[in-house]
Amino acid sequence: MVQPVIRAAAGLTTAAAVLVTAVLVTAVPSASGAAAAAMAGAAGALDPVDERGGGFWADRSGEPDGPALGRVRWRECGDGLRCGKLSVPVDWKRPSGTRTEIDLAWLPARDPARSLGPLVVNTGTGSTVQDVRARPDTVSELARWFDVVLVEPRGIGDRGSAAMVRCSVPPPDPRRLQIASGEAAWRSYARNNAAYDRSCRIAAGPAYDGLTAWQVAHDLDALRDALGRRRLRYFGNGYGAVYGQAYLELFPGRAGRIYLEGVPDHFQPGLGRRLIAHARAAERQLRYFRDWCVNHLACPLDGDAIEVLDDLLAHGVGAADPGGGTQRTASPAELLLPANPGPTSGPRELMAGSPDGPGLDALLGETPLKAGPGLGELLGGGPSVVAGGPAGGRSPKAGSGVVPGKRAADERRVVAAVLAGLDPKRWPELARALAAAEEGDARALLALAGVRRADAPATVSRAMHCHDFMPAVPGYRTFLRMEARLREVAPRVGWLTGRYEVGRCLGLRARPSWPPHTPRLDRSRLTGAEASAPSGGEGRPSPGHSGDRPARTDGDLGPRAGGGQEAGATGPAVPRAGGGGRLERGAAGALTPSDTGGEGADDRASVLVGVGRLDVVSPPAAAARSGRRIPGAVVLWHGDGHDAYLLQGAGKLRAACLRARVHDFLVRGRPPKARTSCPGELTAGAGRGE
Repeated sequence: MVQPVIRAAAGLTTAAAVLVTAVLVTAVPSASGAAAAAMAGAAGALDPVDERGGGFWADRSGEPDGPALGRVRWRECGDGLRCGKLSVPVDWKRPSGTRTEIDLAWLPARDPARSLGPLVVNTGTGSTVQDVRARPDTVSELARWFDVVLVEPRGIGDRGSAAMVRCSVPPPDPRRLQIASGEAAWRSYARNNAAYDRSCRIAAGPAYDGLTAWQVAHDLDALRDALGRRRLRYFGNGYGAVYGQAYLELFPGRAGRIYLEGVPDHFQPGLGRRLIAHARAAERQLRYFRDWCVNHLACPLDGDAIEVLDDLLAHGVGAADPGGGTQRTASPAELLLPANPGPTSGPRELMAGSPDGPGLDALLGETPLKAGPGLGELLGGGPSVVAGGPAGGRSPKAGSGVVPGKRAADERRVVAAVLAGLDPKRWPELARALAAAEEGDARALLALAGVRRADAPATVSRAMHCHDFMPAVPGYRTFLRMEARLREVAPRVGWLTGRYEVGRCLGLRARPSWPPHTPRLDRSRLTGAEASAPSGGEGRPSPGHSGDRPARTDGDLGPRAGGGQEAGATGPAVPRAGGGGRLERGAAGALTPSDTGGEGADDRASVLVGVGRLDVVSPPAAAARSGRRIPGAVVLWHGDGHDAYLLQGAGKLRAACLRARVHDFLVRGRPPKARTSCPGELTAGAGRGE
């Protein structure tokens, strides 16, 4: 009888709850003194309630189901997780304005008594919580040492969560632009993408204006305060690394040990330079694929994979006729699925899809590349094919059934197919498809370039990416000039990556935005100490100054006594003698206190950046350059691709070199020595050297 009334009182003010408790104690004389004390304690533990009817920590649905972690209210939510919510301002520049919620999930440490505290994790793969539910082994090993706190970015949430923004119109697949050339296709795609953007704005409401990494970095600092920590210990993978970069820039004095992997280069302001990095990464990946094929008996290609591709590009491809007998050229309609049509966009939404737009030199950010020969000349043929222009190259093979007029479409589809197969997980599939195409049947190869229709509802992930990386999109004619120059840099396949990157943001509005920029970082702010946010109130970080420029926090107090190892210091060799690549254990199998330390060991920021040579999502050269821009950061190269740490965990590769060094860094604060490199564990024999 008592507990339901207590729960009903949970939404009242603290004073009202105390009054209800007093009445209950009087009315229920049989209640024990301990029960009464517990009731009074429950009432007094209610969070402060503001005039809008909800306190800073948003989840008021009930009392905690288990042990506490910070000031967040947690509840059991399945799969070994406890879920909570955090209420934050839509705009941290206006902290008293409209609020929104972000989803959290806590994977408790296996041995709470030995926990080193919370480690905040964002996997960068859409919903972090849903990702870990589906693939628990990706991060479960971290629970040996930490209370793992999964954090969602704004607009993304756990299954069934109200925090998840559901856009009614799915975004179009950027491969449409890779396959179909011409301004009409460009404009059609821009309309479809604008319709997606508009549906997200409607679904998100005012919260849409907070979809930038600048805002998420402030959310991370609010979470740090909610967890009761002076410094944030963070693991950011993929897009989660963008949030980590932003946090290091905005709150350097509150950063603890930070591991970033698969880092998108938000520190490079020039769009042209970012496109060049993607193009070169794809071209380099093609060489890695060739080397992998040469070294694996299972690869069905008899010759050099690049020579096979060159021959296909020079002569065109054919697809076996389903009726048997002759061969014909596969039509674009067989491979291109139309995106969901959307309403016609207004002039502002189509600005990015117009022939006008930012100038080429401004987009490149630096001295433009010199124009050079296109693919046709480089392969010994005629003029290159640009935007559906005249086809060049040699005549098709006799008996191939390839129509010469289709060569432009063939080239785009073949290149798009190879790009889709350059993910190391798809190398066997790509090898089989190239072998079949070499024999005259390109159906499997062209199927790799098939455009996929996204399911509705969609998420705001693409909108967030565009706000952070490409609020200004080049116009059609400007992009054609950029693409012609990309052909000089990456003449086989990399030149077509520009359409994918630009296509993701074509047609989206430019606001809100926090575009790439040269970071404002210095060693003294990262390695010094900064006063933490007040622990007794809402713990709001500095909202920064107006506009979309990076904010700076206040309150630098100089280094604290007893600080840990400075970021970038080499420290003892890793792994230790006798460790065999694994973390050294004490007599009881646990890390010793002297090795791990408490929070005091995090009194200085320390950053480790993992870079995979086979990463086609975040170009490795750009990721390494971004890591070097962080003062004191250590770059750890490895021979795998994107999501390497997570995929190694899912594959039970727990003794992998990469994971051992990441754990040694996060647990002991010991980064690897400079120029340390780990071999590829997921794709043996690939990516072992530049």
